[in-house]
Formats: sequence, structure tokens, C-alpha cells
Amino acid sequence: IKTDLDDMKRDGFNWIRIRACWNPGNMDVSAVYPDGKIREPYMSRLKYLIRECDRRGIVVDVTLSRGNEPFPGNQEQHLACVRSLTKQLKSYRNVYYDVANERDVQDARYVDFNDMGNLISTIKKIDPKRLCTASGVPTSSENITKYINTGKCDFIAPHLGRDKDSSEKTIRKVQEFIRWMNEKPAKRVPILLQEPFRRDYGLYQPVENDYYTDAIGGKQGGAAGWCLHNGSNNQSTLFRSFRMTDKDGRLYDQLDEVELAVARNIS
Repeated sequence: IKTDLDDMKRDGFNWIRIRACWNPGNMDVSAVYPDGKIREPYMSRLKYLIRECDRRGIVVDVTLSRGNEPFPGNQEQHLACVRSLTKQLKSYRNVYYDVANERDVQDARYVDFNDMGNLISTIKKIDPKRLCTASGVPTSSENITKYINTGKCDFIAPHLGRDKDSSEKTIRKVQEFIRWMNEKPAKRVPILLQEPFRRDYGLYQPVENDYYTDAIGGKQGGAAGWCLHNGSNNQSTLFRSFRMTDKDGRLYDQLDEVELAVARNIS
């Protein structure tokens, strides 16, 4: 972990994303149970990772998602999880929360704007200065206003397209979000490009230049941040670079040649 974080810092990355509830390949490494109770040793491991990131000036996105176990399955459980995490991580100031990953997807992940606002308000009651968001793709000026006013997001975290021409559209998409935010009653908040395309996912396999075009387009369009989203599958191996057992090895050793080149050159 330390070697990976040193490499990230050397390559210019100052932000990583970690799931608070997560079971890659049925390996449950969640830091909280669905009812919000603390789950060890994973809460301690999460705190260790956050401390090591803080020493290197790296921000940690702590993400929750609604769904089936080990994820909270309803609003009551979801609220219990954010309360526990907020209390446990209150002293760590290099953390923000994504309270509902892909909240707009119409399956078990779906969280409406009122629930979203209650989740973030619950965090703010315990830790008023903590930054929060919920990832999803705003679709209009009215919709983006709901993310900010009803959903209480401090910034938006859209997940953009993963097709062949997606990276070329990024600059226009970011500018569209900004245009919508500049229309009343919305207000301008930062944009974090939290999940662009990734390798070994879907029909299109992005190449090096896609990543550079995407990142540059985001920056020129006015986004505040961009993520190198690591790949998913490696032939028959699921969750490549989403788990780091002794057998799987460290993150940088699991990146493929394209991802490694991007990591080395993106800054």
C-alpha cells in the first residue's frame, strides 16, 4: 500500500476513491455492516489508508452505495452507515463522502434527491465542514439544481460515457454542466470527473490518447478534478486492480501497459 501511494504521489495524483462497503469477487471488505455497526479489521484498515494518504497530501473519497448486502438496503440502514462513518472518521480532514454511488441508476442503487439530502444533512450535523456529494449525471438545469439544493451536494461527480468518442465529448459536457449551473436557481459548484471509461469494460477498449483527451478536455472545460479509473477484468480474472491480496499483488503491478503509461505521463 505504501509503495502504491508513493508511486501515485510521484505520478502527480492527489486523490483516490475507496468503497466503505465493498465485496469484490465475494470478498467482503466493508468497514461497516449494512446496519451501521463497525466492522473490523476493515474500519482500522480504512483509517490506516486515510492516514497514509494524508501524509502524502492525498484526498480520500469514501464512497457508499445502496443495494444488496453488504450495502445498506434502504434509507434507514444508509443513514446508520453514514452516521457511523462520520463519527469514526471525523478527525481525518483529508476525506470527503460520496454518499450514493450512481444514485440515478434505476436499480437497487437508486437514491432519490430527498434521501440524498437527508444523508448529507446527517453527515453535516455531526461534521459541518465535511464535503459531500452523490455521483450521478445531471440531465438539465432543473435537475442539476436538485443535486445542489435538494440533494445538498457540495460538488457534482458525474460518470461520463465509455464509448469510442466519449473523450472528445468531455469538454462540451463539462461546459454544459457549467452553463446549467449558471442558470437560476442553480449555483456554480465544482465538477469532479469521478468515473470516466476504463479498460476491460464494455465493448470499447480505450487507448492512451483517450485518457489524455478526456483529462485535458475536463480541465479546459472547467472541471476541478479527473480520475484515472482502473480496469475491471483480466481475461478470466474479475476485479483486476480492485483487490490487493498477497496473491493479486499491489495496484501498480496489476495495471496493464496502457494504464501504466497513462499513470506515468498524465500529469
